[in-house]
Amino acid sequence: MLRAMTAIFTIFSAMLWLCHSVYVLAETSLIATAANFLPTMQQLVDDFEAQTPHKINLSVASSGKLYGQITNGAPFDAFFSADQNMPKRLIAENLAMRASRFTYASGRLVIYTNLAELMPLSPDILSFTKLKVGQIAIANPQLAPYGIAAIEALKNLNLAADFEGRLIYAENVAQAYQFAATGNAHYAIVSLSQMAGLEPQNYLPLLAELHKPILQDAVLLNHGKNNAATLEFLAYIKGQKAKDIITGFGYK
Repeated sequence: MLRAMTAIFTIFSAMLWLCHSVYVLAETSLIATAANFLPTMQQLVDDFEAQTPHKINLSVASSGKLYGQITNGAPFDAFFSADQNMPKRLIAENLAMRASRFTYASGRLVIYTNLAELMPLSPDILSFTKLKVGQIAIANPQLAPYGIAAIEALKNLNLAADFEGRLIYAENVAQAYQFAATGNAHYAIVSLSQMAGLEPQNYLPLLAELHKPILQDAVLLNHGKNNAATLEFLAYIKGQKAKDIITGFGYK
C-alpha cells in the first residue's frame, strides 16, 4: 500500500513539475507587423501557436508608423517591415540586432475595385482608359513602402499627372483596400496578398517591371533578444511550412 501511494505521489509530482516547466518556458512576444502582411501573419501565428506554448501578439500599422513607434521606445520584440530600409536604419541606430535581419517576403501590386460597373478588370485596363475618371486609393508614400511602389508604377505608366488631385492617401494598404471595398474610391493600388478569396475580376496584378522590387525584411529588436517566443517565431518563419504559407498568399 505504501509503495503504491509513493508511486502515485511520484507521478503526481512529475506532472506538476512538467506543467510548471511548460508554464515557465511559455513566453509572449509583441511583434510589429506591416499592414500588408497582416492576413498572412495571422495564419502564421495560428500555426506557430498550435505547435508551441508561446503566445504572439501583433501590433499592425504602416511600416513608417511602426518605425516611429520603435524609435520612441515601443516595447516590440521584432519588426516585420514592408521594406528593407527601415530595418537597416534600426540596426544602424542600435535598436535591432545586426545579424538578425532577413527577407521574409517579396510583394506585388494589384489594382483592385469593388464597383460592379468597373468589373471585370482585364489586361486591357493597362491602357488605363477607365482610370481617366474617378479616384484611386494608395498607401501614403511617406509612411508605407507599398505607397512608394504605387507612385513609381503610376509614373512609369505616365499617369502621375492624370491622377494629380485624384489620389486618396490612406495610412496603409489595409486602409487603402477598405476605401475601395466600401466604394469610397473607384480603385485601390494594394498588395496581391490582400486579394485572397476574391474573384479574379476584382483585381489585376501590375507588371513587376513598373516598380522596384518590394523586398520585405524582418529584424529582431533589442527588446526581444532574450525572448524565447520571439526567437522561436523568427526561426519558424525561416522554415518550409512558413514559406509555403507566405507564398500561398501571393508573395514570392
